[in-house]
Amino acid sequence: GLVENLAIKFTTNSPYSNSSAPCLIMDVNQDGVINVVDIVNTVNIIFDVVIPDSDQECAADANEDGVVNVVDIVTIVNFIFADL
Repeated sequence: GLVENLAIKFTTNSPYSNSSAPCLIMDVNQDGVINVVDIVNTVNIIFDVVIPDSDQECAADANEDGVVNVVDIVTIVNFIFADL
């Protein structure tokens, strides 16, 4: 069903793995895949639940505007679902 297909495709590789950015954009936990864990980590950064290191903060700034906010969460979600 629809939920099963969603679960299968919910993890994807970073589109920026070959970019000149100093980090892997959207891969906040730096595990090589972009998934819901990266969204949760970004939310935790926004709400000051965790203090990110420089690579995590760079990766959480998904739209690369210099600020980690809800727009970055939407950007990560859109990237994940674009691959479905």
